[in-house]
Amino acid sequence: MSFFRPLSRLSLALNYYYGGEEVFGYHVVNLFIHILASWFLYLFIFNTLNLPHFKNEYGSHSFVIALLSTLFWAIHPIQIQAVTYIVQRMTSMAGLFYIMAMYFFVRSRTVSGRPARIILLSLCATCGLLSLGSKENAILLPVGLFLFHHLAVEEPGPSAWKRNLKLFSLLYLLPLIAGLAYLQIADNAIGRVFDIYESRTFTLAERLLTEPRVVLLYITLLFYPMPHRLSFDHDLIISSSLFSPKSTAFAILLISIMIVAACLQARKRPLLSFSVLFFFLNHALESTILPMEVVFEHRNYIPSMFFFFPLVLGIIKGTSTFPKGSFIRAFTTLSIVLVLVAFANSTYIRNSVWQDERSLWEDVLAKYPDSFRAHINLGRHFALHSQDERATHEFLRALASRHTHRRSEESVALYNLGYLAHRKGDRQAAFDLYSKALEIDPCCPRANNNLAVLLLETGSAKHSEALRLLNKALECNNGEEIENALGNRRDLLLEIGEAD
Repeated sequence: MSFFRPLSRLSLALNYYYGGEEVFGYHVVNLFIHILASWFLYLFIFNTLNLPHFKNEYGSHSFVIALLSTLFWAIHPIQIQAVTYIVQRMTSMAGLFYIMAMYFFVRSRTVSGRPARIILLSLCATCGLLSLGSKENAILLPVGLFLFHHLAVEEPGPSAWKRNLKLFSLLYLLPLIAGLAYLQIADNAIGRVFDIYESRTFTLAERLLTEPRVVLLYITLLFYPMPHRLSFDHDLIISSSLFSPKSTAFAILLISIMIVAACLQARKRPLLSFSVLFFFLNHALESTILPMEVVFEHRNYIPSMFFFFPLVLGIIKGTSTFPKGSFIRAFTTLSIVLVLVAFANSTYIRNSVWQDERSLWEDVLAKYPDSFRAHINLGRHFALHSQDERATHEFLRALASRHTHRRSEESVALYNLGYLAHRKGDRQAAFDLYSKALEIDPCCPRANNNLAVLLLETGSAKHSEALRLLNKALECNNGEEIENALGNRRDLLLEIGEAD
């Protein structure tokens, strides 16, 4: 799936313009975005606790609650993938502008004077658009604001619910439905998205059955984020039915209970309800029907923003009834410090895994020995460093594992084996492997390009077949291979006298 993310792509382009492929500059910008997002998360929570509905109860503790809630989120090792993984700037930038929009919204509820409110709401809308320009997750921002407004700003009740729902439908749901209908009628956009399932090894139904287990995994990782549990690639078994594996039905039941309980507690514990519903809401786009990869830790960046908020709220509120200097207060303070230190240590250890490609994929294989993606990428690493025997071993392990969620990935393994054979001079083996790769995925650009080169090298004078393969490589429009295919096509046309 390809996405239009102009703002985040522009920031990466600017990084490249000023620093080329030197990764330090990219990491500095990513870290700055995360720090800024943390600052606005703190401001949002602080201002929320000082809203009229909550000020008497939480106002005196708002600084500590906001600070701790933010720290638990900011230093949590699950955020590493959104911050250290350079391309996931798309996620962190979307998160930054998302929480900025929420901050300007809550400030608009507390300021006096129409001009100030209009300015703040305009800033909220602007940040919403910037978030959407960073990543599509921001399409859920209006729903998040609706939840917050209904649960935290207004007193929850039937009349307020009806009024807010009408306004929400008019300003968000109707335009969204109209926009989706237009895209479908004009370009069959929705149909083309679901056509991607044909290239997957799982169906829509299987993905919907699997994702509750994935979300439950995310929750356990947030509570218990030890390095041995975190991975770039979680090679989960796909659920084929409610009881295969048995944890599928349990995950669906448990998540349903949490959502229903949050709704039932809306009037009594609005901040708890908001935090729980916000988490599940912001997983709704990437953890339901879209034919994407099944699990990625960076998908928790926005959903987990308020994950620790109700926990900290309850702890601080509960311990405040005990006198200063009491054992309970001292024990609670020590426990919080130890948890924060444990999170920071886990983040430090986990970050070291990202020091290079080899350490990253070897870490995945230590946890998921049959990970197709890890074997393929580790094999590529060895191939780039001229360790052909080790590379071949990894590619063969990938083919043997068959733990892949893309049908085309098997062709990638075959292509890489063909490339190694080609480099070694075994042209017949290379020809067979390239051909097998193209049988599985006729649109594998590198296999098309390299098979064309191989045909020309053998002197078999199959110019028309080579030209067809190069045209196919260009048709597939893979950015990594298009330059090579164009160059080879030009040389071939010059050789046969058909160049312009």
